[in-house]
Amino acid sequence: MSLLKPNAYIVTQGPTEETVLDFWRMVWQENCSAIVMLTKTFDFTKVMCVQYWPPNREKEEIYGDIHITVQSEEELANFHIRTFRLFKVNKDTVSKIKEVHCNITHNSVEKATFFRNVTTNYRKTILVLE
Repeated sequence: MSLLKPNAYIVTQGPTEETVLDFWRMVWQENCSAIVMLTKTFDFTKVMCVQYWPPNREKEEIYGDIHITVQSEEELANFHIRTFRLFKVNKDTVSKIKEVHCNITHNSVEKATFFRNVTTNYRKTILVLE
């Protein structure tokens, strides 16, 4: 991110079991404000992306020294909106990150429009692709 480009994007594939720790390190290190996920977690029997967030609001997950909780979740027709709380035990820093998980399947134009509309509100966004 720079003064010339206030809205920056980081594009990544959906994390696997082996890379989910690196994914959260990147989110923390880059101080991202949003994650826009344009892939499903699974497609029939094929895993497209591991679920990198806790399964519900009562559960906390820890990746390395980063603790993650779901503060809120809203399910709409074509997408989910989640708010994650990230923190490190020995640091006073707490981050809140919005995740917008798109459920539109097999339509690149709709996904591109969705992405453009969502990301105009965030300073640094991670885009998760298949």
